[in-house]
Amino acid sequence: MGNVESLHKIGATTQTVKQRLANAHRHPTFLSAPVEVLAEYEVPAAVALAVEKMLHDFFAQARLDVWFERNGEDVVAAHEWFDVPLGVIDEAVRLIEAETIMDFRYDVSSQRITLK
Repeated sequence: MGNVESLHKIGATTQTVKQRLANAHRHPTFLSAPVEVLAEYEVPAAVALAVEKMLHDFFAQARLDVWFERNGEDVVAAHEWFDVPLGVIDEAVRLIEAETIMDFRYDVSSQRITLK
């Protein structure tokens, strides 16, 4: 795994970011900790979930599934966290906008986007 500076949550919301984060410190989705917004990408609501899925699929090898115990059983509670530098996420968003992301892949070891 990289470092905390590379740990980013990639998610879509129908609320404002401020509303979504209001109780982040109490919610396992946000690792029960306060979070800082480093980037926001506005996309039409009709495609927001599709863009989120594209990013999740693209960075799948860098996904961190965080498990919590609930009623004595392990449950995955935070599956939108990725060990990916912010600049690389920005690059992936640009590739989606250019409709060329399918020509690239994410290399976990170098934490870079490369041609397929």
